[in-house]
Amino acid sequence: MHVKKLLFCLFSSLFIIFGFSQNDKLFYGKILSSGFPVKNVDVVNINSRKVAVTNDKGEFTIAAKENDVLFITKNNYVDQNITLISLLFEKNNLLILFEKKPVELDEVKIISHSFIKPKLNYNQANAIKIEKQRERPVNTSVYTGEIVNGADFMQIGKMILGIFIKNKKKKSFEEKQFTRDYLKNNFSEAYFLKSLNLRPFEIDRFITFCKNDSNYDNIIDTRNDFLVADFLFSKRKTYTP
Repeated sequence: MHVKKLLFCLFSSLFIIFGFSQNDKLFYGKILSSGFPVKNVDVVNINSRKVAVTNDKGEFTIAAKENDVLFITKNNYVDQNITLISLLFEKNNLLILFEKKPVELDEVKIISHSFIKPKLNYNQANAIKIEKQRERPVNTSVYTGEIVNGADFMQIGKMILGIFIKNKKKKSFEEKQFTRDYLKNNFSEAYFLKSLNLRPFEIDRFITFCKNDSNYDNIIDTRNDFLVADFLFSKRKTYTP
């Protein structure tokens, strides 16, 4: 009778020891992202199907054994798989660095629009401007850079200057020749007609009028088209046919 009890106790002890060796151990870990704890992260033991959730400090505890695989997942974060090797069980304090998923931008559709540009010739545009000038009072004692009921030479001329300036060519003639023919070589006939509002037979007279100015040579010597254009505009205001 005593022998039976002894055998029963022995087998029970062996069963308990064997069963305990097969049981999972509690495994501890902490999850951080950019140095801050991440709560409500699901930690799944893929082998045993057990699940744990991190607390406000990013900590979790889960039953596991060596070689179990933990699946770490949370919305907007990159999922991770971690195999619990023996070294991790020795420390039993796993620190997991969690990365956020890159932000996905919504698709932007660009729809092209076609714009209708009014087709006005020079005379039509000038007529519209004259009509607007008539509708508002003009103080004739103050010069505004424009001719009443006429084209604004200063503004229009500077805007279309680049259109009418001829392409500069290499000049092999002497400086005197350069000074004498500068205007005709660098400014087209259309420029004198439209920008300076001259008539065709007045162009040569106007150029001669400009050359008689004592500052003409100095301004031409700068070879600066915009500076020369300002000079021409100022001379146009004093020129009379």
